[in-house]
Amino acid sequence: MRIFLVGEGPSPNPALMTGLGRLGFSLENGVLGLHWQDHPATLRYDAIILDLSNLHQTGLDFVAACRSESNNIPILLLTTVDGVQERVRWLDAGVDACLVKPFDLDEMAARLRALIRRRADHQHVEPSNQAWSTFDCPLPELVPKAGLIARRSAMSVALLAGMVFLGSARAQELRVPLSPEQRQAIGEAEQAKALAQYRSQLLSSRGATIIGNPNGRVSLVAFFDYNCPYCRASAGDIQKLVDANPELRVVLREFPILGPDSTATSRLALAVAREAPDIELRARYYDALMKAKGSMTGSLAFTTATSMGLDSAKLKSDLKDPEIDAILRENFAAAEALGVNGTPAFIIGDQVIVGAVGADRMQATLSAAAAVNCCSR
Repeated sequence: MRIFLVGEGPSPNPALMTGLGRLGFSLENGVLGLHWQDHPATLRYDAIILDLSNLHQTGLDFVAACRSESNNIPILLLTTVDGVQERVRWLDAGVDACLVKPFDLDEMAARLRALIRRRADHQHVEPSNQAWSTFDCPLPELVPKAGLIARRSAMSVALLAGMVFLGSARAQELRVPLSPEQRQAIGEAEQAKALAQYRSQLLSSRGATIIGNPNGRVSLVAFFDYNCPYCRASAGDIQKLVDANPELRVVLREFPILGPDSTATSRLALAVAREAPDIELRARYYDALMKAKGSMTGSLAFTTATSMGLDSAKLKSDLKDPEIDAILRENFAAAEALGVNGTPAFIIGDQVIVGAVGADRMQATLSAAAAVNCCSR
C-alpha cells in the first residue's frame, strides 16, 4: 500500500516511515504549504497522512484543495492537539480520520487499511453500476443507444485531451520547485520561530528530569526515548558535558516515539517525577533505565522504581492522571514544531541538533552558547 506523508517541514518523520515500512507500507514524503497537485504522489498513492503538530490554516487549505478537485483519496490526520471541537472541525473540512499522538502504530496501520479498503470498495461499485445501466435495455433499443455511446465517447476523448492540456498548463503555472537551499532556509526560519515560542516550556522543570546544576546559566534540552540505542549512547556524552561544565543545566524531555513500550516507560517516569521531588533520585532513576540491557518496558520501569523505595500504589494512582498524557502531548508538540522527528535531539542556545553527534560537537555548541550569554549580560 502506497502512502503519501505530508509534514510541516522538509524532513520526514523517520520513526513513522520506518515503522510503517516494516508493516508493509511504502511511503513518500512531501512538504505542507504547496498545492496538493504539486505533489504528483497524490495522484497515484492510496492514502495521505497529514502529520501536523499544530492545527493551522495551511493544513486546512491543503485539505480543502484536495477536496475541491474531487480527489477522494483518504486523509488521516496525526496531531498532538487533543480536543473534540478541533477534531470535529478537521473532519468536517475533509479529513477521514484523526489520531492523537502518542498512538499505537498497529492501530494507525489498521486505520489506514480500513480507509484504503473503503475507498477501493467505493470505486469498485460505482463503475460497475454505470456500466450495467448503459446496457440494461431491450435489444431493439440497443442500436440507438450504441450511437449515443459512440458520440459520448468521442466527446469524452476530446474533453479529456483538453483537460490534459489545461491541466499541464496549470501545473506549469502552479509548480515552483524549491531548491534544497530554499527548503533549508524555510526550515531554519520556522525552527527559529518555534524555538522562540516554546523556549520557556522547554526549559521548564514541568515533566522533566533535571541533571547537572539546577541553577546553571547554560541549558541543554534533550529529547530522548528509553529504547533508542543512540539515546543510550548519548547518555554518556551528556554526563561528560555535566562533569566538564559546572554551569550546565540539562533538561531531559520524554519523547517516546518507538512504540507502546517506550510510551509506557515514559508515563512511568513522569509518575516517578511526581513521587520523587528529589532531583538526584530522579536522575538516578533515569540513569538506571538508560543503562538497562535489552528493551525497556513499563513493567521493568515500574520494578526499577519500586526497588528505589517508591510507593507502588501511589505510582499506579499517578498513572491514571490525564496530566501525564498532557505532558507527553506538550513534548510532542514542541518537538515537532522544532522539526525534531527523531531521537536523540538536543537544543543548546539557538541550535537544534538531531542525532548522536558526540560530546565534542555538543561541547563546541555549549561553549558558543556560553559566550553569547556572557556578551548579553
